[in-house]
Amino acid sequence: MQKLADGIYTHRGHSIFKDEQGIWVDNWIHIFKTLNDAREFINKINDGTNKKEPVIIGEWQDIYH
Repeated sequence: MQKLADGIYTHRGHSIFKDEQGIWVDNWIHIFKTLNDAREFINKINDGTNKKEPVIIGEWQDIYH
């Protein structure tokens, strides 16, 4: 995982964002408890190489509409 800026990370071609709602992966609505959970989710959807099941704590909401 690589940090691009405050609250913006990339892992295996997917962007991870940390904002006021929580931690989420671009193009997915899941909110994760930790950055590691988001990273494990990306590993899971890419090729199933996740070492643990990612903890999903909610769903991202479009608060601007």
